[in-house]
Amino acid sequence: MDILLTLKILIIVALLVTVPLAVYDRFKLQPSRLEMGTPRPELFDQVYELIPLLLIGFFMIFYTLEAVLTVCTVLTAIVAIIAKLYLKDKFADSNSVILEQVRSYVWILVIIWVVRSFLFQPYIVPTGSLEPTIIPGDFIVVNQLSYGVKMPISGDTLIDVAHPQRGDIALFRWPKDRAILYIKRVIGVPGDHIVYKNKQLYVNNQLASQTFDSYSHYNHDSGQTLLVSKKTEDLFGYAHKIQQYSALKDTNIIDVVVPEGKYFMMGDNRDDSSDSRFWGMVPEKDLIGKAGYIWLSIQGSPIKIRWNRIGSKIV
Repeated sequence: MDILLTLKILIIVALLVTVPLAVYDRFKLQPSRLEMGTPRPELFDQVYELIPLLLIGFFMIFYTLEAVLTVCTVLTAIVAIIAKLYLKDKFADSNSVILEQVRSYVWILVIIWVVRSFLFQPYIVPTGSLEPTIIPGDFIVVNQLSYGVKMPISGDTLIDVAHPQRGDIALFRWPKDRAILYIKRVIGVPGDHIVYKNKQLYVNNQLASQTFDSYSHYNHDSGQTLLVSKKTEDLFGYAHKIQQYSALKDTNIIDVVVPEGKYFMMGDNRDDSSDSRFWGMVPEKDLIGKAGYIWLSIQGSPIKIRWNRIGSKIV
């Protein structure tokens, strides 16, 4: 069974168990406890603490983490402010389950929301489209302030700090479905004339020179063992690693001018990357931030930590 489907089922089952327990405690057991002055059993404390987390997980089935976190934070803050204004001293001693949860989570949610929405965002690299620079299983930190302060969800710029530059590896919302995040290298900025033919990149009629580094073999998902040519590409003063499959021909010619407010993105794994060559440019408002460092890297099979990659700066 698919891992995501399994997770969805577990969340729904957990809600079907915890919510009735919480309702039973709130309306059946709590009134008698208050009369006798006895504390709530630890089991029900754990149930009440678990339900908000399960609800966040449930809504993430249908919406993005960014949207769910924003809505939950705003609603929790509104309830906390209203309760403080109208309940005042009674707020701290209230027996309301909702207010108990608000007191427990409001500051945690606000801090997480501010950090994740405006400062830094973690991202787990799922594919090899940026190999050899970034490989599947790399956990990276994305600096969202690199491209200004932006509104969560919409991506509209609040404070203009800087704009993406050629050579940046950037996290962005996929233009075909903004709920999906992609990470690629910025190849073309507004006004650039981009040509990609015969596995060579031209920007504004200038060739981005490639220097051969080494050969290696790669076991592709198709079952083929491919000869990989690793090179260093000079993107006009910004040198970075790329790789190409020597036996694969690329007859597709890209010849475009990047329009204002958009960016042309490509993967460093040039023959195995879904990028702007296939689905078009990325609007600036969909760019989230610049990739900074690898803070963890895990190999899938057999599972082990790649200690040599931790702390590496992404270039």
